[in-house]
Amino acid sequence: MIPSSVSEAYQKILSRVPPNQKSIVKKVLQIIIGARRPLTIAEMAEALDLALSSHIQPQPAAQARIDPLQLERKLRHLCGLFVFVKNSKIYLIHQTAREFLIKKANSDDVNFSYSSALNDIEKQMALLCVQYLLLENLGGNTAEQPAFQNFLEYSAVHWASHVRHMTFTSGQEMAGLLNRLYDTRGKRFALWFPILWKAVAPYLEVPQMSALHLAAFNGHEQQVSSILAIDKGTLNTPDTTGTYPVIWASLNGHEKTVQILLEQGADIHAQDGLYGNALQAASNGGHDKIVQILLEQGADINAQGGLYGNALQAACYRGHDKIVQILLERGADINALAQDGHYRNALQAASNRGHNKIVQILLEQGANINAQGGLYGNALQAASNRGHNKIVQILLEQGANINAQGGLYGNALQAASNGGHDKIVQILLEQGADINAQGGLYGNALQAACYRGHDKIVQILLERGADINALAQDGHYRNALQAASNGGHNKIVQILLEQGANINAQGGLYGNALQAACARGHGKIAQMLLEQGADINAQGGEYGNVLEAARQNEHYHIVQILQKYHCADQSTYQFPLPKRRKVSSGFHIA
Repeated sequence: MIPSSVSEAYQKILSRVPPNQKSIVKKVLQIIIGARRPLTIAEMAEALDLALSSHIQPQPAAQARIDPLQLERKLRHLCGLFVFVKNSKIYLIHQTAREFLIKKANSDDVNFSYSSALNDIEKQMALLCVQYLLLENLGGNTAEQPAFQNFLEYSAVHWASHVRHMTFTSGQEMAGLLNRLYDTRGKRFALWFPILWKAVAPYLEVPQMSALHLAAFNGHEQQVSSILAIDKGTLNTPDTTGTYPVIWASLNGHEKTVQILLEQGADIHAQDGLYGNALQAASNGGHDKIVQILLEQGADINAQGGLYGNALQAACYRGHDKIVQILLERGADINALAQDGHYRNALQAASNRGHNKIVQILLEQGANINAQGGLYGNALQAASNRGHNKIVQILLEQGANINAQGGLYGNALQAASNGGHDKIVQILLEQGADINAQGGLYGNALQAACYRGHDKIVQILLERGADINALAQDGHYRNALQAASNGGHNKIVQILLEQGANINAQGGLYGNALQAACARGHGKIAQMLLEQGADINAQGGEYGNVLEAARQNEHYHIVQILQKYHCADQSTYQFPLPKRRKVSSGFHIA
């Protein structure tokens, strides 16, 4: 409820607008209210130019009449405090200003000039965006229009949303324009669609879509029905991402579109692409009503495939507890082992993503707490790696095997050490985790902490009895000192040396700690190791000796350090050397 004093203040501000400028101010306010995000002055200039045009099809872009610099001054003059500009973006003075204008539209105050119903605003924004995208010379890069196309990004990304929120009648009125925009084989589509795709799915290549795929993706029911009335040829055909129309509609939450597609014969079991099937897509998107529709229509609740393996795992990963409960009530296999996907099972997915409530639901419903497989091996390791303290405690209280082996990090303690989660490290140690357990990417927990630079965890592990000179059976670095030296962690190298690390321990990719530091160009660590007695002439490892490690990676400052310590084969060294191969920077997996 807006206080009457605020409404009166807003009305007083707008009453100062000259009568001959009211239509312009009204258009400006409508655009600000309708825009999905704050528009820049340059965007507003082009949008307002279209909005004020008297032509059904506005003039070519090069003839745009509104200068952005003049518009900013004009807005300040006409709108007063009602509108302000910050960092070239236009805002209403307060959220209550929007509510005030909408409330006025719903009242009987016929004398108020600036109100508009939301349906009318959506129609106007849709028309502006669609007309803009259909401008004759949009996309040209001639010298005559270097500043044009400011409204292109907004129009490309948001036109579909505005159309979706129009009334049915408005959609019919714009049918001709929309049909032109739905020509997915034309040059105009090739201009705007990549802009949209970059905004909604930057991690995927721009696909080739039919008009039906696009209409389903957008949730434009009238276009879907119109296309299917003429041709159903693409109804059960995937686009170049492997995704079917019904999957796009399910993913994006377009309930009515899903129903239309199913009524027209869409294959509810169609499998392919990133999202596997319609049920998994809806579960991923959090659209419980669509999930229920699909289940009522016979969707296979345990169908395998797609990024998440199955619908239950998708809902668990994304944190949609209501959908998790729906799926379990309808018979989803709580312990299904997904053929694909990082997480192998629902409990591991929920644990990795930190969804406490879902973890509890799954455990109460009988999820196997120690199920093996997937990237992290088990649920406890998944939670430990991502730092979810509460879930770690829940799993341990419910009987998770604290020393279970497997997965990327070998065990939960190494996973927590890798992630830098000192509280979880302490919880695990207090509950009996094997501090020197072997396996996984780094060989053991201490080496993981050393490589990743987590000095607090290194100290915790050493205080609790970690073997400082343990030789890892796996991993590049063989021991903690070599891992820290390779990672460039000066403080940890000092800690390890002070605690008695064997400075000349052999093995691993680089043979010893000094070679690891030299290969990566860590001069301070190389100096420290040499001062503490590292064998400058030790043989072995990837490069055979420290001088080769430095010179093959062009670390000439390291070569100079080694020369000062009288490296045995420096007489054969010519400075500088031609470029040779560089060492890998090691590995890093979050």
